[in-house]
Amino acid sequence: MTSALCETVSSNGRKLDHAVADELQGHPKKRAFLAAYGETGNVRLACHAAQVGRSSHYRWLAQDRDYEVAFEQAKKDAVDVLEAEARRRAVEGWEEQVGWYKGEAGGTVRRYSDTLLIFLLKGAAPQKYRERMEVSGALKGLDFSVMTDEQLSRIKGGENPYVVLAQTRAVLDGAPVSDKNEILQIAPAQEDAVEG
Repeated sequence: MTSALCETVSSNGRKLDHAVADELQGHPKKRAFLAAYGETGNVRLACHAAQVGRSSHYRWLAQDRDYEVAFEQAKKDAVDVLEAEARRRAVEGWEEQVGWYKGEAGGTVRRYSDTLLIFLLKGAAPQKYRERMEVSGALKGLDFSVMTDEQLSRIKGGENPYVVLAQTRAVLDGAPVSDKNEILQIAPAQEDAVEG
């Protein structure tokens, strides 16, 4: 495998399998597309840069296993490019012109993205920075790990968790829920804990 091919296919230094690299060696359009996709993460832009039609890319994906493997690598490369830019904006920041008067900037200020920093931390150390919810009272018997995002959003939005579970036929304490009445009879005395 030539180093030029690695640089063309994988701009961030990742190396492709020898067989995949050898297969792509004779296909400059495929290499060009993959390199562009690795930088942009966008099929349309990569097609334009490589001067190929979208249908060519999708045909290569369907018919060429080596290309499919290389495209998966290019997807990872595209994510790396986005992560690097997010890190730059969160940590290094950017200069923004401020203090405009009669069309002229009075100076610059360095801005940072706290939101991007939060996402980077959550991605890098999810156990430490994930969203947390403390469960007490009547909710303690619920297994939140088996609930869908939609169920959790509804509960977080204030809906009665037992009703949410009944409506979505979820599983409570290992027993399948057959209807709304059954779930509401589980803990009628605990209604105040659910609403509070």
